[in-house]
Amino acid sequence: MKKIFTLMLLALATLGAKAQVEWTIWEGTIAGNNVSLTPQDFTNIAQDDILYIYASGTTDKGLAKQTGNWTWNEISSGWTLTNDGENYYYTLTAENVSTLTDSELKAFIVKNSNNSGTISKVTIRKKNSMIKTELSNTEVSFGNWANGYWSIDNSAALSKVVTGDYFYIPATRQTGKYTENSEEKDINYWQAQIYDGTNSSPTWKYSINSFSHDMWAQVQSSDVSNITSNKISANGQFYNCTGLYIYHPLPSFSIGSIGMATFSADVAVRVPDGIEAYRATLNGAKTAITLTKIDDGIIPANTGVIIKGTEGTVVEFTATTTENSVTSALSANVSATTLAAGDYVLYNNGGTAEFRKVTATQLAANKAYLPASALLSSPAPSLSISFDGMGNTTGISNVQKTVVEDNRIYNLNGQEVKNAGKGIFIKNGKKYIIK
Repeated sequence: MKKIFTLMLLALATLGAKAQVEWTIWEGTIAGNNVSLTPQDFTNIAQDDILYIYASGTTDKGLAKQTGNWTWNEISSGWTLTNDGENYYYTLTAENVSTLTDSELKAFIVKNSNNSGTISKVTIRKKNSMIKTELSNTEVSFGNWANGYWSIDNSAALSKVVTGDYFYIPATRQTGKYTENSEEKDINYWQAQIYDGTNSSPTWKYSINSFSHDMWAQVQSSDVSNITSNKISANGQFYNCTGLYIYHPLPSFSIGSIGMATFSADVAVRVPDGIEAYRATLNGAKTAITLTKIDDGIIPANTGVIIKGTEGTVVEFTATTTENSVTSALSANVSATTLAAGDYVLYNNGGTAEFRKVTATQLAANKAYLPASALLSSPAPSLSISFDGMGNTTGISNVQKTVVEDNRIYNLNGQEVKNAGKGIFIKNGKKYIIK
């Protein structure tokens, strides 16, 4: 007897940080009440990105900026940080982004009411899912300029770079002393740059001065033609890096309230742990769709699939050159397209996932759809969905939560919290807000 499939909503805590695009802008150990950062540390942040601060202690002021006369002033009372049970975070507004990248901003502060506590790391958690492409995983240590040089010739990856993509180097600053003109000096200045490696005078160059940790630079429209046709190089002063990558944002991709989304890309990608990919097959009568899991988690280029995971998850897909042939009834939509009347899109019908016929609609990039040409001349207005090996369903309906009543409390990172303070938490599969 076949098992009847019931879709269980996953609690937010079930997905770990592996699916989170998180870039470090400062890391160290500060016992006290502040970490100083410059506007350059906040280059390329965007509205709805999350400023996440790994810190102990109780905050009462949140963020502030340093004025020209070196006194601390709060930016706004609205910048107060939220505690998620262990650390602190703040979701950036458009106004916040403008302020943090303003030339007058000298620093920001996490201020503890008792002037105690420890700050260990500050990161930016990106709001958008992304495709990560590796240009090099070589570890390079840059000394005093002449000691390091890194040349990349990956034309296949560079040819796909578009405006708004990010160059990204996970990096750490070197500390200690160096010798210059026979004089020993303390290392107190850091710089890194990525540039056009085919010219002695680069046509384009992105530099980060005195950066705190990881380095990223967003590609400008004026540089795309040179990036896609040439080699690139990177060098720096007093930092260690572990690789060079390109991140391509997917602003239109999100996992919906039914824990599913359609997806396609113009390159083969691998899904991270905690995310599943499914190909679609029409039944003989062309009245229902069966989803079959792609076991290796690799989605071939230009292939329409279903992604399954927790609602709102930020997914870091990884580009790969290894791909198997996957046949799916869904058509890829790698750039925004106006669908024809009679095409079908994934639809949430009151908690039931189905494919529903459209008259005409604009479908966002990196989605997938079921073309009318794949169906009979008089198709049904909607098609039910079932999962291979899990029985014949009439759609993913009767959504239920299955919860073990253990009364343990988790933060949004899936970490167990012993003493919950203010913030958002998960308990017995339900979300709670403590103010």
